[in-house]
Amino acid sequence: MDADDKKRLAAEASAWLVRLQDGERTLQTDAAFRAWLKTSPDAAEAFARVTDLWELLPGAAAQMSPVPAKPAKAFPVRRALFLGGAIAAAVVLGIGVSPLLRTQTLAYETGVGQRESATLPDGTAVMLNTNSRILVSYSAQRRRVTLERGEVWFDIRHDADRPFIVYASGEQVEALGTAFVVRGDPQAVAVTLARGRVRVGPADEDRAPSSKLSASVILSPGERAIVVAGERLVVDRPSLEAVMAWRRGEIIFSDTTLSEAARELNRYNTMRIVITDPKVARLRVSGVFETSNAQEFAATMAQLNGLHARRSGEVIELGR
Repeated sequence: MDADDKKRLAAEASAWLVRLQDGERTLQTDAAFRAWLKTSPDAAEAFARVTDLWELLPGAAAQMSPVPAKPAKAFPVRRALFLGGAIAAAVVLGIGVSPLLRTQTLAYETGVGQRESATLPDGTAVMLNTNSRILVSYSAQRRRVTLERGEVWFDIRHDADRPFIVYASGEQVEALGTAFVVRGDPQAVAVTLARGRVRVGPADEDRAPSSKLSASVILSPGERAIVVAGERLVVDRPSLEAVMAWRRGEIIFSDTTLSEAARELNRYNTMRIVITDPKVARLRVSGVFETSNAQEFAATMAQLNGLHARRSGEVIELGR
């Protein structure tokens, strides 16, 4: 790549950085950004350098919001153009960044009932499900993501020199050029692979792992690894449509007990469904439902099974 191409790529990367911090950012913006990353094999590296320099500019980091669930405040046009130009100039002039300063940590999170899409600094696309939070920490050697709670879809931007690893409840998921979903809760961690390959196993030593697993497993597309209580590893092949349904605001049940279905719906709603009758809890349910409408689900279950749906405040009790 000659000098003119480097200058052009740096300017484009700077413009994209400003655009991605805009409070009016949309899914279309993220899609366009991913398309730009594919225009050149050096685009992702240029954007990473721009992001690093943004963090180093006085006052710049303090004005950018790292949490997509709370849209960043849009910069005034002149301010945005000035910052973008300053970053581009720094890149063109070849300002170096030490490995220590290149490390940064960003937080992405959603509240109950929210879904958010974001593009990480390396071009990796993520979507966070309800009540989820991740910490993203990139260095020159490794890309780390810690799933603190919830469920996240990852579509990894390949980088052979920097492994992409997700940590969740003492386990680690190493992406080998892939797209997958990780879901974590206090009892289990589930990793479902849609494309490519991932390695699932105990976290490496520097993460002070709580896992008791002695070995890891490499998944093939369509497989799911479930680590229960850090002790037992189960691999199965679920319905990918059901696993991914939350990405379009739906939830799919297939011969699921009513108690399990209610527990799953409760992840997405402040309105809680409660079942105290064991016989009612064991009823089976199949179908496609909206994640955001617990009240409609409860009414449908009551009608189909001859139950009563009694609402008291933010609680709906299903019973005889």
